[in-house]
Amino acid sequence: MERVAPGDWRFFFDAWINNAAIPSYTWNYKVEPNAAGYQVTINIKRSDVPDDFMTLIPIRFDYEDGTSGMIFLPNKHSEQVLTQKVQKKPRAVVFAPDHSLLAKVRRG
Repeated sequence: MERVAPGDWRFFFDAWINNAAIPSYTWNYKVEPNAAGYQVTINIKRSDVPDDFMTLIPIRFDYEDGTSGMIFLPNKHSEQVLTQKVQKKPRAVVFAPDHSLLAKVRRG
């Protein structure tokens, strides 16, 4: 694996192979206009895993013009706030789209 995807993959193997904990996430978001477009604030709370659990959370922004964008949030803490500036107003923000994260996810 290190030949095709160099880097330190211990976080992946520790989270998904060696310690098969499945996280639970509760999340919400708000969109506010700003001078450059919009600011999206995403609040995330994680539970049911050890404190040193780490994963990447895919988050998709669906825009009113039919386009979309994706970001990946490194989740290292039980509570996180992400602030993302975007030029267009999202019609939806999708946490772990298409079941792309092995987790229990609830919007709240």
